[in-house]
Amino acid sequence: MRASAFFSTAPLATAALTLAMGVAAPRARAQTVADAVASMGPCESHLVRGLSDQLLRAQVCAYPDSLVAFSHPNIHPGSGVNQYGSPEMVAALLSVAASHDVVLNDAFRTVVVQYAYVATDLPGGSDGCYGPAAPGTSRHEWGNAVDVDNYDALRGPLAGAGFAWAGTSDPVHFTTGPERHGTDVLAFQHLWNLNHPSELIDEDGIYGPQTEGALRRSPASGFAIDGCAVDRDRDGSPEGADCDDADATRHPGATETCDGRDEDCDARIDEGVVRACGQAPTCAPGTQTCTAGVWGACVGAACGAADAGPRDGSVGDGSVGDAGVAATMRRRGMAIQGGCSVGLGIGGARSGSGAPLAALVLLVVAARRRRARLA
Repeated sequence: MRASAFFSTAPLATAALTLAMGVAAPRARAQTVADAVASMGPCESHLVRGLSDQLLRAQVCAYPDSLVAFSHPNIHPGSGVNQYGSPEMVAALLSVAASHDVVLNDAFRTVVVQYAYVATDLPGGSDGCYGPAAPGTSRHEWGNAVDVDNYDALRGPLAGAGFAWAGTSDPVHFTTGPERHGTDVLAFQHLWNLNHPSELIDEDGIYGPQTEGALRRSPASGFAIDGCAVDRDRDGSPEGADCDDADATRHPGATETCDGRDEDCDARIDEGVVRACGQAPTCAPGTQTCTAGVWGACVGAACGAADAGPRDGSVGDGSVGDAGVAATMRRRGMAIQGGCSVGLGIGGARSGSGAPLAALVLLVVAARRRRARLA
């Protein structure tokens, strides 16, 4: 596809005429990409250049191996051309430029520029754009393509350097090198998410309806938060904001757990981490507080003294412990609810009554004495 090397002169003529008439010229910059596209003609992208430059910086920063810059005295780029490409494409192009002039119409394109070309393309190819590829599918976005104005003179040298010609349907277009799909789309998706933490989109490098909807609503001049920050563990917090960008469980806003680590990146460890404690039967649970990865004592558990011993009825020396008393109470018609005795209708006992419990204790003591005499 051939990109226009210069901006349209119509807006400049209109502005000059307006000033001559003594009327202030209206602002031309659109607020969103969708607004910008509606204000541009075919093969134009100047109104989204701010966002495009930001996306280029973000990709070079996050994926430095995907694109490299190039220049050469024999390469003559048009206005607005991004002199970047894949390492393989750049090496091939520089080999041609070593002995030939290259009039360069286009090289690397960001996804927002590709969207602008497609959205403004006129049917039939009469606008000189040669039917641009859909966003996410152009080899210009992958860094593999160049459009050259003097293609007749360069077809042979470019072919000798490994470039493939697109043919008469798009005579300016030449491609070479391995194709790395989706990196430019991924750079946009990540930049959007950095600026919209409550409206995240998939970071998968696939250009679909979700990504296009976000692109259309993006500011044409660029986002407030720049994308030159890598999020290696992809937890939504890039380097600089993340205290550990190699661990997705540690980032601002994460939940602290009792593990001796600072999960939420506030320079404090295990702050505010508590849990309920106290084994049943208890009348009321207590709380434990974590300090440096260790749980503290159970504080505030009511009726919990009986829970400290083993649950098999012994206390380690062969005698009947508290659990054994509880078992005897159940045999005598008493129930244990949260550590508090409740009568089951024997002798008209009421919940919380102390008399049945006292009588039962006397029975247990008497039974122990009888066993002792028999022994």
